[in-house]
Amino acid sequence: MGLNDYQAKMSDRFSTFDHDRDGLIISADVAAMARSILDTYAVPAHSPKATDLLDGAHRLFIGLAQETDEDHNGGISRTEFIAGASRRMLNNSLGFTAIVRPWARSVIAIADTDGDGRVSPDEWSRMLRAMGCTPQGAAGELRHLVPAQGGPIHVDAALHSAVVFYTSDQPRNPYA
Repeated sequence: MGLNDYQAKMSDRFSTFDHDRDGLIISADVAAMARSILDTYAVPAHSPKATDLLDGAHRLFIGLAQETDEDHNGGISRTEFIAGASRRMLNNSLGFTAIVRPWARSVIAIADTDGDGRVSPDEWSRMLRAMGCTPQGAAGELRHLVPAQGGPIHVDAALHSAVVFYTSDQPRNPYA
C-alpha cells in the first residue's frame, strides 16, 4: 500500500466526518457525530463522559482545521483533509496524538460501558456504526481487533488500531 492508498483511506474517513454530506467538515459535523454516539449509548448530555466526548470532538475539529483548512474558511474540504492527513499524520504518531487521540480515548471510554478496560465485539461494532461505519467496515475491523481465542477487545488494542489507521498506509481492514 502506498500514498495513493492512504489518501483513499483518508477520503473514506472524510465521508465519515462530513455528517451532513455537504463536502465540508465543520465543527457542527463533528459535534453531530459525537451526539450520535451519545444517543446510541444513551449517555446523559451533562455527564462526565458526554463532556469528555464533546470536548474531544471540539478539539478534534480545531486540530484538524489548524492543520488542514488551507483557505481558512472554517470548513475542511475533502482535498484539504486528505492533504493535511498525508502531511501531518502519515508515519507520524505524534501528529495523531496531537489531533485524534483525545477524541479516540473519549469514544473508547463510552464504548467501555462497564469501565473494565475491555469492550465486547458487539459494543465495538455498535460504536463503529454510531460513528458512521458501514456494517461491512465494522465486521472487518472486528476481525482485526477481536483476539484469536474470541472474547473482549482490550481498550489498548482499540486505541492502537486507531493509531495504525491514521498513521500508516496499512489497509483499512487488512483482514477483511
